Amino acid sequence: MFSLPLSDRPGSDLISKLILQDQRIMNIITKELIGKPYCENLYQLGQTEWSDSSKSDVVYVPLRQYQKSLPPILIEVQHGIDNSFLTRLMKYAISVYEVYGQEPLVFVIGVGRPVPHTIKDLLTEDEERPYLWPLKVGFWKTPFLIATTESLAKQLEKNLLPPLAAIALFFTAQKRCLLGMGKHRHDPNIILLYRIAKEKMQKEIKTEADKRDIISTICKQTENQVSKILDILKKEIIFPDELDDAIR
Repeated sequence: MFSLPLSDRPGSDLISKLILQDQRIMNIITKELIGKPYCENLYQLGQTEWSDSSKSDVVYVPLRQYQKSLPPILIEVQHGIDNSFLTRLMKYAISVYEVYGQEPLVFVIGVGRPVPHTIKDLLTEDEERPYLWPLKVGFWKTPFLIATTESLAKQLEKNLLPPLAAIALFFTAQKRCLLGMGKHRHDPNIILLYRIAKEKMQKEIKTEADKRDIISTICKQTENQVSKILDILKKEIIFPDELDDAIR
């Protein structure tokens, strides 16, 4: 049974971004957030580095021909939702607006500690999707949507979850393997998420191994070149023993 490394369990930075960047997950999220089945394959990954040097997690943007009719989507997986994070989130959303010319839909998955009461009091329950908590932010037309362990609690009685709830549960539960998901291990979207996690981590491990091999090869080549240079120097210098002492 495949198990994710402890440092890369669901909700951690690397696996969160790898999962959310996958086209299959992008299709699920865009269809669920936009509410239109035809959104599949109409989105691509967008910019996540901004003019103030800040970096957000993941941005989905419509293909060029649909950018006037479909909004960008900003997604953050956050450990601890507090006022400081919400301030950064607003800045990210404004940056997306400045680059793409449309207010993004904002989807936050809160991992770890509960939402503070000062923020929770501002949240409501989405009527159509009770596992999401909308947060109305100033002049923003569309509420930011937040999913946490608390917002998902009522859904956990079901064996099969709504797709967006399954994605949120994958991150908030932070289980390293499919068996850890209990009765939800049979949910097709949960199974898909762990399959993608396995694919991504195996590719990541191979990439890191390839990098180490390249570095090792460069080091060996450099060592051989230095050895050849030293041999040449020894032949041209009258006192090669003194050269050996100097090198040591």
